[in-house]
Amino acid sequence: MTETNVVLKVEGLQKSFAGNKILDGVSFEIDRGQIKVICGPSGSGKSTLLRCLNLLTMPDKGRVWLEGREITNEESNANSVRQRIGFVFQEFNLFNHLTALKNVSIALEIVKKMGKDEAKALALKELEKVNLANDAHKYPAELSGGQKQRVAIARALAMNPVIMFYDEPTSALDPHLIGEVLDVMKKLAQEKLTSIVVTHEIGFARTVADEIMFMGEGRILEHGPPSQIIENPKHEVVRQFFRRINELYRRDE
Repeated sequence: MTETNVVLKVEGLQKSFAGNKILDGVSFEIDRGQIKVICGPSGSGKSTLLRCLNLLTMPDKGRVWLEGREITNEESNANSVRQRIGFVFQEFNLFNHLTALKNVSIALEIVKKMGKDEAKALALKELEKVNLANDAHKYPAELSGGQKQRVAIARALAMNPVIMFYDEPTSALDPHLIGEVLDVMKKLAQEKLTSIVVTHEIGFARTVADEIMFMGEGRILEHGPPSQIIENPKHEVVRQFFRRINELYRRDE
């Protein structure tokens, strides 16, 4: 891949909280159209990494470039950066007093200065993409957890991001609702929307990811294609992790 195809470049990212090192020199690149899945145990730095990449949390050291422009320098405008990065959180973060349609359209009106009719039309288009056009009039209290997460995905997509971040988007859902969210994410992956996905859904990772990055103790311990990382990892910590995950899957079957 040429440098112009690199959407995000991360170099030597470090972050500590109260003397506890959460990120310890993370470096990687993601090319346009690539899907990277980040796996690893709780506390390995996965969520902190995503938050540093879109400047919700400022790294202590290291540099990040978005489409060739450094976003970690002092001149960078964090709000402008975040407009170009779609972020889907574990919790849905919807406005409870607004309908699904308005939850998607409000940022288009306020941030992108669209007229109400134009914003509404685009919001409805994005809700159709996540199979929620018929529920556009409903408020969050009237929606299931899976539907709320799909509204959150539609809201992120409406801003036309250059890259999507998903931070364990199914972890707050009941098991029977996970599939509907993963189905939408698989469809977006087929459209080659550049994405970084933090998840423990190994079946999804195996099907969709171009590369899995396994994090442990704030570092990327191993990375490679799903078949290699899941079936034949080199690092003992990675082997143990996937062995436990596979045992849980077998137990649930």
